[in-house]
Amino acid sequence: MSATDFAPSSRIADSRANARGVRALLPVAAVTVVAAALTVFAVLSTSSTIYWQVDYLVYRAGGDAVVHGVPLYDMVVHTPAFPTMQFTYTPFAALLFVPLSLFGTGASGTLWLFLNFLALGAVIWLALRSVDSLTRRQMLLLTVVGMAIASRLDPVWSNNQNGQINVLVMLLVLLDFSPVLPKRWRGLAIGLAAGLKLTPLIFVVYLLFTKRGREAGRACLAFAGSVALGFAVLPGDSASYWFGGLFMDSKRIVSVSDVVINHSLSGLFARLSHSPLAPTWVLAISVAVAVLGLTGAVWAYRRGQDRIGLLVAAFTALLVSPVSWPHHFVWIVPALVWLGFAAWRAKRVLPAVVIATAGAFFLNPIYPPLQQADGNGEPVQWTTAGEIIATLGGYLTITAVALALLPVWLPRLSRAPEPTDRIADRR
Repeated sequence: MSATDFAPSSRIADSRANARGVRALLPVAAVTVVAAALTVFAVLSTSSTIYWQVDYLVYRAGGDAVVHGVPLYDMVVHTPAFPTMQFTYTPFAALLFVPLSLFGTGASGTLWLFLNFLALGAVIWLALRSVDSLTRRQMLLLTVVGMAIASRLDPVWSNNQNGQINVLVMLLVLLDFSPVLPKRWRGLAIGLAAGLKLTPLIFVVYLLFTKRGREAGRACLAFAGSVALGFAVLPGDSASYWFGGLFMDSKRIVSVSDVVINHSLSGLFARLSHSPLAPTWVLAISVAVAVLGLTGAVWAYRRGQDRIGLLVAAFTALLVSPVSWPHHFVWIVPALVWLGFAAWRAKRVLPAVVIATAGAFFLNPIYPPLQQADGNGEPVQWTTAGEIIATLGGYLTITAVALALLPVWLPRLSRAPEPTDRIADRR
């Protein structure tokens, strides 16, 4: 038998391999095209506002400060919306922002927005990946449509308008709970996310409480590595941030006019006490809520619902954090995907209506004027009517209600327990 006898079968195998490669690249190409289109639309429709990319300008200034040796936490960034913004993230985060400072503001800002839309597509894809009844073609269609819809949800819209980092941080966390990432690497992405922003540390606690010590250990190592890298490159700034208490200094990021859009428990009690900052005793309430929320997350995990446990942990972090701006609530994206499919699969009308209402709420949030005053010159959010609007019309209420209802709905919305690791590969 000659070698030519094997040629047809070899060509068939090569063509099949090429077809698989094309199918694998198709989602990436589609998400990239949609992300580019959404970027162009956002720039054309929103870039004229004074709030456009204000947080991104601070990120870029942080990277520029590293390049030029300027003290990171002493600099003041002048933006069109806020004249005296300061860098509030970790020294490690400033190191990652260095590449942004190497390009012009407009070009790098557009690139940053494009990366955020790419991350949004990846978040939706990962969320759909854990829905076990979907084919790859259905996942691709839903991802493309989901990106367009999610871009209009207020947390995502606010994240992109301000040039924030929350979608990217959420993506890192989701990677560690996704079957896409090999088990031996899980935990590292959460550690890196915590190296950027401290709030993802709650997921390390969730991992520990759900007896995933190896993943929690890797997360701690990655976080410690980010701190060590900060000290190696920026020792003075790192000492100020970690030993000087800057990582706990809420006064650097909260002003009187900001209290109304701080949708954490601290924001609620700050408004009730007519102050930009909450009373010190609120810490005890936040700790109690954190314990209760993590208990609920562990309860969900033990019933085979790691996705629900992850959501409970995420929204618990938003409640107990000193500051939770609207753009921190980007977790509504995987929440709507998972709970929506669960309600559809269970064919329950009430959960479906509530989930749809929640989605509509986030599409059309209502806020009181941020700096309006009453007849006595008091900010409107410190009046009784203003406080009711700020609380009931804000994210805090819907988050609290969702967390309270999850334990009631979970047994009804769930099928047989299905750990994430056992989800079959999609066709």
